Amino acid sequence: MTLPSLNPPQLLADWHTDMRLLMARQEHEFYWILDACAHPDLPGILWDLDEDPQALPLYMNTWQEDVAESGPWILPAGGHDAVSAWIFSQCGKRPLGCLAEIAPGAYDEVFEHLQWQLECRPGDDNETALFRWYDPRILYGMTTWPDLPGILPRFMGPTLRLHAWEPGRCVPVVCGSGQDTGYRSEDTETYPYSLIEHIWNEVMIHTIIGTLGLSQGQTLREMPLPEAYALGERAALAISAAGYDDRRSLAYAMSVSARRGPGIWDEPEVRAALAERPANASLMEVIEELDL
Repeated sequence: MTLPSLNPPQLLADWHTDMRLLMARQEHEFYWILDACAHPDLPGILWDLDEDPQALPLYMNTWQEDVAESGPWILPAGGHDAVSAWIFSQCGKRPLGCLAEIAPGAYDEVFEHLQWQLECRPGDDNETALFRWYDPRILYGMTTWPDLPGILPRFMGPTLRLHAWEPGRCVPVVCGSGQDTGYRSEDTETYPYSLIEHIWNEVMIHTIIGTLGLSQGQTLREMPLPEAYALGERAALAISAAGYDDRRSLAYAMSVSARRGPGIWDEPEVRAALAERPANASLMEVIEELDL
């Protein structure tokens, strides 16, 4: 297990200000790309906020058009202040999507190019896989992949930048160089499997928060997401220092943290037990031996 990267949290209000200032310059056009999971009534809420949000499913005119409403939606940010205000108010609570920055008049090309990015072939596998690049957690994982420059021109194409707020880590995300790369996807792209593995490691804490069972999982999901994520980071650092580097141990550690509080790893008896543990003892065996 590679630990997810650590970043000092930033202020969401500062990101809001930066994005509003960027859009106000009117040098480029901006489009929200929203995950269908962003709200139980997406896309309906968009029409509640704006009588004509001009939202379109990115799966439109593809072989997946019959499930288009379960995929991402794209809509212009300019001239739709109520929708943008709603997105800004919610993006710190859960992953909503991202903001595409494009050149004036490039919308049709960007739309078609991004459609091809909704699936990819991992490595040499001929099977296609859903590529949720519009999820800020996934987009963050891409931007921390060391080999990103090798695929960035193919991935971005005419899209200048993708902006997002990663709500667990509380950090802004920017993907892209600000230039049209000249590339246009015309088929499903093949990306290295190492990219998928890297993203999987980067979203590990998010995945555990979303899937952990029993009351501990419910406790995590009822917390504000930044608080739950910080709990996961603290647990990951503690068990990594003790030599545990697998996902199962991290899931168990987060379960313990949800039940006993994030400070459990600083308690003297826990620190001593981890430091003195038998080489082959599982984390569960070490902690259960303490009868906490």
